[in-house]
Formats: sequence, C-alpha cells, structure tokens
Amino acid sequence: MRKPAKNGVTVEFYNSRGQIVMSKTGTAGNLSYDLEGLPKDEYSIVIYNGEEIVNKAKIKN
Repeated sequence: MRKPAKNGVTVEFYNSRGQIVMSKTGTAGNLSYDLEGLPKDEYSIVIYNGEEIVNKAKIKN
C-alpha cells in the first residue's frame, strides 16, 4: 500500500494479484470511478483518510 496524501481521501483499487490498478486522491464524496475498462477480476478497495485506513471492500467486475 502506498502512503496517501495528508489532506483528503485516497482510494486505491487492487486486482487479485495485489497490484494497484487505480488510485485517486480528492475530497470525501467528490471522487468517481469508471471501472468499465478494467478486466474481469475481483478487486480490493482500500480507502484512506489521511494516513489511516478507514474502509476496505471487495468487488467483482
């Protein structure tokens, strides 16, 4: 995992091999993601608020 920015929220998407395939930093409620271009896989999503992990989830594309 990367060290996120001190201000705002960082959201990272990891594929099933643990590789970061998308990472965005912005303000809470102001980030959007287009997953249509990603290959079919199971993705882990990690959300940081500053340096703290605040949520983790898994999705299937």
